[in-house]
Amino acid sequence: MNTTKSVSTAFYLNNHDASITLNIKVRNKILPSDLSSKYLGVTPDKQLNCRKYLEGCANKIAKRNCTLRKLARTRWGASQSNFRTSTPALRYSAAEYCAPVWRRSPNTKPF
Repeated sequence: MNTTKSVSTAFYLNNHDASITLNIKVRNKILPSDLSSKYLGVTPDKQLNCRKYLEGCANKIAKRNCTLRKLARTRWGASQSNFRTSTPALRYSAAEYCAPVWRRSPNTKPF
């Protein structure tokens, strides 16, 4: 395990426990605590709400929508049928990544 790249993170059900720090030692070095570390592209917060990840995901989808809108206005771009096929694929690929984790977040709207 690379101790310079590793961090410790604790998740809480109760905010009163948020001040607790973990003292995990690896090769006689204490791992630093980090509240916003990334794991498989997802940034969970201390209560597993994934708010930071969801905001980043929304920004990513907004950028893709903006690009698609600009391409749709041009005459030299792809045909309308190609846009109908590719647009959902570009949106869903970003939106559905790790959906089983973040769909239970209180920051998401129910379907």
